[in-house]
Amino acid sequence: MEFPLKRIEVAKGLVPWKTKVTITVNKYLIEPCLKYVLDFKKYAIMNFENKFNTKNCDKYCKVAVNYEDIKYYVEKEIINKSLLDLVMVKNREELLRL
Repeated sequence: MEFPLKRIEVAKGLVPWKTKVTITVNKYLIEPCLKYVLDFKKYAIMNFENKFNTKNCDKYCKVAVNYEDIKYYVEKEIINKSLLDLVMVKNREELLRL
């Protein structure tokens, strides 16, 4: 009977492996926001790609954007396509290539 109780106590200390954070910004803040996200993604890839032994950063840092909206920001030159491409990279090779 003691074994299940130990497992319950261990389970109480566990936290979710990943969580989702949603940020909504207006058109005046989209470029600075993407720059912050890019800096964060660079940090994540450079420090965790080898640790997680994967070439796809979605396993530890996934970024998603609403392409239906973003295409208008690119068309109106509110953000440039190269910034968006950098934000959406999946690994160190892609990051260094762009």
